[in-house]
Amino acid sequence: MSAFLFIGLGLLGICVYGSLRVERMAFYRRNAMGVEEHSSYGDMLKTKAKEGLMKAGLVAVGLAGFACILIGGVALTK
Repeated sequence: MSAFLFIGLGLLGICVYGSLRVERMAFYRRNAMGVEEHSSYGDMLKTKAKEGLMKAGLVAVGLAGFACILIGGVALTK
């Protein structure tokens, strides 16, 4: 098999794991009523910005993984 397939699957695995971790962090910030709790407004802004950047990076990693799988699949058909 092509190395691109393994790399692509690894990148997709990283994307899924990272997405689950980001959602887990948000889950543990919620109280019994389902409202996220932060110590201050600035802390909330920093947390949301950090999570937004992490999600954007994970989307890029997922797209790179999908592209690697496509390249590896095309290489196998030839």
